[in-house]
Amino acid sequence: MASLIKRIGSNKYYVRYTDHTGKRKQESLGTTDKRLAERKARDIQVKIDERKNGMLDDQTAAFEKASKKPLLEHIQEYIADGETQGHAKRRITLKIKHLNDVAAYMNATRLADLQPDTFRDWLQSLEVAPTTVNEYRCSVVSFLNWCKKDGRIRSNLLEHVSKVATIGKKVRKRRALTEDEISRLLQVAKEQDALNAGKGWSPRHAVYIVALFTGLRKNELRSIVWGDVDLKNRSLRIREDVGKSKRNDSIPLHESAVQVLEQLKPANVSMGDLVFASIPTMVTLKRDYRRAGIPLMDGDGRTVDFHTLRTTFATRLIKQDVQPSYLQRLMRHADIKTTNDYYTDLRLHDLDDAVNQLSVPELVPNKQEQEYLATGTDDCYRNCTPTLHETVQNGANHCEEHGRNRVPNKKINPAKVRGYASKCDALPKAGEAIRTPDFHVGNVTLYH
Repeated sequence: MASLIKRIGSNKYYVRYTDHTGKRKQESLGTTDKRLAERKARDIQVKIDERKNGMLDDQTAAFEKASKKPLLEHIQEYIADGETQGHAKRRITLKIKHLNDVAAYMNATRLADLQPDTFRDWLQSLEVAPTTVNEYRCSVVSFLNWCKKDGRIRSNLLEHVSKVATIGKKVRKRRALTEDEISRLLQVAKEQDALNAGKGWSPRHAVYIVALFTGLRKNELRSIVWGDVDLKNRSLRIREDVGKSKRNDSIPLHESAVQVLEQLKPANVSMGDLVFASIPTMVTLKRDYRRAGIPLMDGDGRTVDFHTLRTTFATRLIKQDVQPSYLQRLMRHADIKTTNDYYTDLRLHDLDDAVNQLSVPELVPNKQEQEYLATGTDDCYRNCTPTLHETVQNGANHCEEHGRNRVPNKKINPAKVRGYASKCDALPKAGEAIRTPDFHVGNVTLYH
C-alpha cells in the first residue's frame, strides 16, 4: 500500500509505494496538506492496482502521466532533443519564442490546454506578416507532433488548423541592386574600411564582394573557415552544418572574390579560423546604402537588406543567360521554383533585349514562283481564277488582273478552260466581243 512520509527539513509530503512491477518508488506529492496528500496517494494506489489487474495498459498510463506534467517541462525536453539532433541555433531560438508566446497567450499549463479554437484565435490576433504567422503555427504543430511520436499525447489536435494565405500578402518585397548601385556600394565600403582600419573588423568591401559573387547567406558568411576556401582551385565548400540545406556543397569562386580573399588571408592562419571576424550588422548595412545613395525602399515598395546581395547574385546570372538548372545549383536550392520565384528580379525593361532578339523570317517563294523567276515566263492560267468574262468587261487585260485574282496553291489546266486559247495574247482585248463556241468535235472547239 502507498504510505505518506515527510522528509527531515521539508514540510511537503512524499509517498512510498510498490509499482506494478514490484519496484519500490518514492516521489513528492507537492503539497503540505495531509488530506490532499492522502487523496493523491490513494489515486496512485488505484492506478497500480488497475495495471496489475490488466485494466490499464502502459500506453494509457504514459498518457496520463504526461498530461499531468507542466507544459513548460515538455517544451524544455523538446528543445533539448532538437539541440541533440543538431538543429540550427536560429531555428531553436525561434521555437522557444513561439512556444512560450502561445503558452502565455492561451494560459496553457498542460498539453490538454492547447485546443484548436483558442490556437486559431491566437494566430488571427498576431499582427505580423502572414509568413511569420505560418512560422508560429509550424513551431507549435511540430512540437505536438513530437509529443505524439514520444507517446505523450494520443493525437495532435492542432495539425488541422489551416495555414494563413500568403498569396498577394507578402509584406517584404526584396529587389536586386543595379550595376551602378553595386559600384557605389563597393566604393562606400572601401572608404569606410579606410576609416575603420586597425579596429579589428573584417573589411566590409571583402564581405560585400564575396556575398555578391557567391550568393552566400549572412549566417553562412559568418560561419565559413579558411579550411573551406580553396584559392588554388577557386572553389568554396559549404559544410552541412553551415548551409541551410544541411548538406555539403561546393561552389566556384569568381576572380574578384579570389583576389579579396587572398588579400584578407593572414600569413600564419589556421584552417579552423573564421574567414570573416565580423559581419556588418543591418544598421551598418543600411548606413552604407544611404551613403551610396541607394533608397531603402523604391516606388514599388521593394526593400533592400543583406539578403539583397544574394538576390542580386541570382538576378545578374539570369541576365547573363545562365541556364536555370545551373543557377539552382549555384543558389543551392532544393526546388527550382524557389530560385525562379524569390531570387530573380527581372523588370520589364530588362526583358527588352530578349524580345528584340527575335527576327522576322524571310518569305521563301513557293515552287511555282521559283520556276517563274528562273524561266522568265508565266502561264497566267496556272494560278488564275476563271473570272475572265468579268475581267474583260471591266476593261482590263487578264494578265493585269493576274496578281489580284490568283488563288494560291490552286492549279488550273488551261486545256480545261473552254472558249480560250492557252496564251495570254490569244485572249480578247478590252472592248472586243467574246467568242462563244458553237460546238465541239472531239477535243477541238469550233468558233464562229
